[in-house]
Amino acid sequence: MKSRIIRKSEKATGEEIELLKQKGLLKPVEEELGFLKCPRCGKTIDYVRKDIRKNGDIEHIYYYAIHYNGTMSNGRPILEQHYLGALRYYYVEKFHNLGLRGYVSEHREILYLKELLDKLLDNKNEERLTSTDLIEIISKINMKFDKIIFNGDDKEKLRTQLEYLIEKLK
Repeated sequence: MKSRIIRKSEKATGEEIELLKQKGLLKPVEEELGFLKCPRCGKTIDYVRKDIRKNGDIEHIYYYAIHYNGTMSNGRPILEQHYLGALRYYYVEKFHNLGLRGYVSEHREILYLKELLDKLLDNKNEERLTSTDLIEIISKINMKFDKIIFNGDDKEKLRTQLEYLIEKLK
C-alpha cells in the first residue's frame, strides 16, 4: 500500500532563515536592516515560504523566496515565488551518496568534487581513477591555474604535495 503524501506550506521561522543563510541559500542585502536578497532575481525578499511534503517517515522541505508585486483589483496580493532549494535531496541520494545541496549553496561544486574524488579513490569502487583520467584532470586544472585562489601558505603546501607526487612517479 502506498503511503499518503501530506503537504502544507508556512512561513519559515527566523531560525530556519538563519540556517538557510549558513547553507548559502540566502544572502543578506543589508545585514543591519535584516533584508535578504533573492539569488534568482536580485530583488529583496518579502518572506521565505517553506513547503513541507511528508511521505511516510521522510519529511521533504523546500524553500521559496516570495515577493509582493502589487495587488489585484480584488485586493489580493500578486505574489512571485522563486525556488531556493532544499536542505537535502533524499530521492537523488538513494542512488548516490553525494549529499546534494540547494542550487545556490555556496561552494557546492567543490564539495561535490571532493566527495567524488573520495569515491573514485576508494579501493572498493569498481570504476577506479585511471592514469589517463588523472592526466586529463591535471591538464584541465593546468589550463585554469591562474583562476585558483591561494590563501596563506597554500602555494608551499601545493608545491610539497606535487614534489611528493613527482617522487612517486620516478
